[in-house]
Amino acid sequence: MRAYHASTLLASLLLACATPDARQVTLPVAAHTLPGCAAPPTSNIDLTAFGDFPSDNHAVELRLNGQGALLNFPLDTQGLSAIASDQSFRGYTTRHSNALDFLLWPEASGCELFRPNGGTYPGGLAGQAIGYAANSGLVLVAGGAQNDISAAGALTFDVRSGATDVPNASARAGLIEARAFATVSEYGDKLLVAGGQNLTLPSGPVSSTAEVYDPATASFGASLLSLRGPRNHHAAVTLSTGEVALIGGESSAHSLVSLNEVVTPATGVSRYVVGLNPPRSYPVAFRLADHSVFVAGGIDGNDQALGAAEWLSPDAVQDELLSSPPPTRFDRAYVEIAGSSVLAVGGCEDRPARFDGECDACAHGCPPLDPNDASHELYDAYVIARDGTVVALPTPPVSPHPILLPGSDGRPWLIASGSDANGNALPGTFALFRFNAWSTKFEAATQTLTLPANASFPRVTSVGPDAFVWLADETDGSTSLPVPVLRGVRFGTRAEFANDVGLVQFRDPEHPEYPAHLAPDHPPQTCPTGSGCADSLSYDGTLQFGPASSPSAPVCVFVADATFADFGLQLHFQGATPNLSLGSQILGTAASCAFATGAADPESLASLEVERTGDSAVITSGGVSMTCTVSPDRLTVALCANSIGPVSVQDLSIVRSGQ
Repeated sequence: MRAYHASTLLASLLLACATPDARQVTLPVAAHTLPGCAAPPTSNIDLTAFGDFPSDNHAVELRLNGQGALLNFPLDTQGLSAIASDQSFRGYTTRHSNALDFLLWPEASGCELFRPNGGTYPGGLAGQAIGYAANSGLVLVAGGAQNDISAAGALTFDVRSGATDVPNASARAGLIEARAFATVSEYGDKLLVAGGQNLTLPSGPVSSTAEVYDPATASFGASLLSLRGPRNHHAAVTLSTGEVALIGGESSAHSLVSLNEVVTPATGVSRYVVGLNPPRSYPVAFRLADHSVFVAGGIDGNDQALGAAEWLSPDAVQDELLSSPPPTRFDRAYVEIAGSSVLAVGGCEDRPARFDGECDACAHGCPPLDPNDASHELYDAYVIARDGTVVALPTPPVSPHPILLPGSDGRPWLIASGSDANGNALPGTFALFRFNAWSTKFEAATQTLTLPANASFPRVTSVGPDAFVWLADETDGSTSLPVPVLRGVRFGTRAEFANDVGLVQFRDPEHPEYPAHLAPDHPPQTCPTGSGCADSLSYDGTLQFGPASSPSAPVCVFVADATFADFGLQLHFQGATPNLSLGSQILGTAASCAFATGAADPESLASLEVERTGDSAVITSGGVSMTCTVSPDRLTVALCANSIGPVSVQDLSIVRSGQ
């Protein structure tokens, strides 16, 4: 059943569209708005194409006037950002089916996307799974635990058009099986709903099947996929291979699943792989930039919190334990920041309540207490570097059940609880923060989440570096019964195809203490003497690295939110030659690519250039060039410390190659 559509405004070019040349492609462009958050129909919209080419002059101006448009773009266009001329609306899309549809959101203002009418799905917030598939641009909410309506239902939201749909189960378009506490994952060009529990039956059996949603037919398949065993309260991650790893979970109450399994889209067949160490239900898991999978948190078979953390290999068949994880917490949140490092925030202690109401703010356990003053709550936060280093950060906001979401410039978003004058959590209230990787502090966001104060804690999924969609129960005063409402917000449009020039010296005027778009993979530290102690990192208009204590794991500063195919890089430096990180490879060491990394005259300015084409990177320094073999995939780019001595990077330019 079609629930409701977003209103649609087709964009047309003000100037005539010229015939494309061999370096261009003609693509249909359509802009869409939401009924409750509609852009004025006469808005002028500036469009900028992004892809693996320099973005020097690929912008066009459009007017939203209800007419269709075919526009010329660079041949390798991969995405499009849209900004209203008054800056009030923004949109972003990736190229799909040789079209560029995008949804205009009012900047930093939450919009209602779907509100059920007449008892339709979701029925109530209980046990729904939510996930996003970038390939199709769909958010899928599936299953539930409250009643028959929610148990086998589903809801989709198209981030490109704003359209919502509630597949009709009676017409074989909804789930075949009732399932609560399942997972939703990108699965090739489809979406996979895996596992869960049928709570409409007295015994509540845990499912050993999965179902596939096909955006092309707007329905689920007519048959089930068999899993290796029953699984719910698990995590699911789409691997770099396109396969889906089902991680942890329970096969029945208090009975943990010992092995993970991987489902292959091409065959629909799953296979067992390595198990978690230790086994756990309710784990947090996500794929990192180096394609490994980070897994942490969860509970054991006795409902005790687990603090263990580990990395699974890109194919999920091997694991690597974090030797000294942060303190154990219930519901701690995790997110990647830069260079496959992870930010860990908040959560509640695994302890009993000392008095009635003490633990109301926690979903599990009780607020952590200040060891020096048990009358105050004291939440914590850590950076977990990919080399296993764990660094405690200054006290974060009140965060008994935090939500962390990816952000541009290596600055994740934190949804935390509101707090009273004594710093204690206020249940049912929410605050929005951004993490500053340079200051290692959580800064109150100038934007608001616009989540109603009477909403339940939301189920949130990220649909881009600065865009979220969430489902939460709300009450509007007309009825005492809560209503599950789907909402969303976009704060920005910067994404992986961004083109950056002069990154070191170009600083955010509101935050001059760190360079725009760069983020460190270790918390910065400044030497007491200022003379460049080991592993130090600071910024004063230039990047200052102290000598790396570990040549194989130096401190690095990443272009935080971009990945690159072919590109050219140029930088100027003093002191030792900086090492480079391309993807997961640290270049400049004997083990990978030993280009000249000796210490230069600290008073003179030297240069380093890189030209990356496919799996080849030509590095030129001091007039000497050499060729290194790198991964043929899209790469992250970073500057890293050198064990030989201090490095001072004066400027950095990166230009995407192509047309």
